[in-house]
Amino acid sequence: MAFIPMDLVGVDTVTDVFNVNTLGPVVLYQAVRALLQKSKVPKWVSVTSAAGSIGNLESFQAHVVPAFGLAKASLNWVTVAAHSANKWLIAFAVHPGLVQTDPGNKAAKAMGLEQAPHTKRQSIDAIIGLVDNATREKTSGKFYNVIDGTEIPW
Repeated sequence: MAFIPMDLVGVDTVTDVFNVNTLGPVVLYQAVRALLQKSKVPKWVSVTSAAGSIGNLESFQAHVVPAFGLAKASLNWVTVAAHSANKWLIAFAVHPGLVQTDPGNKAAKAMGLEQAPHTKRQSIDAIIGLVDNATREKTSGKFYNVIDGTEIPW
């Protein structure tokens, strides 16, 4: 995740990050859609980031990661579109937390922390718990912080 001000971020960087974080999931969705339709409980989960929340952009200070934020906001749109267009599908987005990965620890250090506060296991278990209990009525079309279970505004 590049901490580059929006006035300095290169279009090539934005394009590369968009390709991975938005277009990659679109291609995957298209590839597995027929399989999802055959499932008894079809679920599409987008692993996104709070940095993609337009509603909380200012409070999350997401302006420091413009390429990543743009790509994740676009992935959030894809998620809502999948939910909206497919009444048979449970589609939602998750923010996995600030996780102890290379990018997570780098982001944590930029925030003045020694390392990211959440382990991979904490994040994985929280995501699996949400996926296991997800329903069209209560979960689909929403964006969750899996660590504390709160809904994040798009």
